[in-house]
Amino acid sequence: MNSSNSVAGGASVLNGATGANSVLSGISLSAINQPLAAALDNQAAAVQNLQDSLSQLSNNLNTNQNQVSDIMSIAFKNSDNTGFIYQRLQQKQNAPVTTQNPQSRKDSDIRVASTQTFVSGERFLSDMKVLLDKNQYTLSPEQRGTPETIRDNNIFQSRTGLVQNAQALTAAIAESTSKNTSSLMDRIDAFRNAANAVQRQQNIDAINNPTFIAAANAQTQALAALNAAAQNVDNAIKANQANVQAINNAVSNGVDANFFAAGVTAWEDPITAKNTVPASNAMYSILRDGIKTDTNGNTQNSLDYKLGSNKVSIDKVTDPNKIFNSSTAKVTTPGLEASIDAVNKAINQGDPANGVKSLKQAVADVAKTTQNLATIRTVIAAATASSNASLAAASKDAAAKRNNAVTILPTAKAGIVAFFGKHQSVSVEYQYYFRNTNPNFTSGEVTLNYAYYFGGK
Repeated sequence: MNSSNSVAGGASVLNGATGANSVLSGISLSAINQPLAAALDNQAAAVQNLQDSLSQLSNNLNTNQNQVSDIMSIAFKNSDNTGFIYQRLQQKQNAPVTTQNPQSRKDSDIRVASTQTFVSGERFLSDMKVLLDKNQYTLSPEQRGTPETIRDNNIFQSRTGLVQNAQALTAAIAESTSKNTSSLMDRIDAFRNAANAVQRQQNIDAINNPTFIAAANAQTQALAALNAAAQNVDNAIKANQANVQAINNAVSNGVDANFFAAGVTAWEDPITAKNTVPASNAMYSILRDGIKTDTNGNTQNSLDYKLGSNKVSIDKVTDPNKIFNSSTAKVTTPGLEASIDAVNKAINQGDPANGVKSLKQAVADVAKTTQNLATIRTVIAAATASSNASLAAASKDAAAKRNNAVTILPTAKAGIVAFFGKHQSVSVEYQYYFRNTNPNFTSGEVTLNYAYYFGGK
């Protein structure tokens, strides 16, 4: 369906129009070129799928952001509550013995405050476990909705864990083996195939059509930018999943071990309460600031106490190289908010410093350039069809004129004449035409003639 004449005709149509949509108002592409129309429809559907995948990614991002926001809000309340109760314990310990506050009452108050400190810290740990990974840990009903943490029961009952949400975010973009899912990477591949199918149905000589080549180049550049943006988002999402898993492990293993060691003695023991506070603070720091590692490989969970060798007491860690040193520590795993913010930035802002568009903008550009190129392809197809129809009509008209033209040919004629009476004759004649090229004429013919002569006697 390609010829230099038809492409030039398409270019002239485009060059004379300020808006291709006005040119297309009377064009039915399916009537002109049904395979091309079908290919363009498939390409449009592929663009819609890209937009749907972006929407799904954005929804998953919102879910993760909301979960992180809830985790940090509840973590702050839990940590603050644990610290407040421990301060109350210290006040009880420092309170003088008086008539109104005898030793027996003071000891009772200390035991109660010590127990409350540990229980508050343990509840903090339980909350974080279930919000981070609901598949591995669930809260018992009596642990939900305590006044101290001002928690919303729905957060614990209806939501999945952050680990699962991070995995869903990864699945929304990751390329599958079959390349036939609703993930963004699969749908980018499907769009590329659809665009190639359109090209196969209408291979245009771009040399004679600068309008087309500019639009085709714009689509190619938009697709390349989409690939870069998608890879940027993919990297951020995979990093987020790894970060969430690392923080979950730090909480479910390291923090859990610290709380277990702290609570190995009686809950009402002030030493138990004292060790609960740094364990709680370490967990909050890991969630907020990320995992920090010092020059000796210690993290915030490397505290100055551990479970005693007899499993019923707490031992003091005396080797300073095994205790976390914040002055030499660096962040090795970003905190929950920083991690999900990186995903949000890749989707909605991109990386302008490195020339990478946001995924949102990249998808919009692919949609825009694809629509523009499809419009130009439709105009060219219409111009091509019109040019071909005019050529066919002209050929038919020329043939008709050639068939109706007067033809003069050299002729040889011979015959016999018989006369009857004075006024009548009958003759047989043979006529031959030299250099005859008209297919509607024979080269020779035989005629029988009758003649009557008027006048005479």
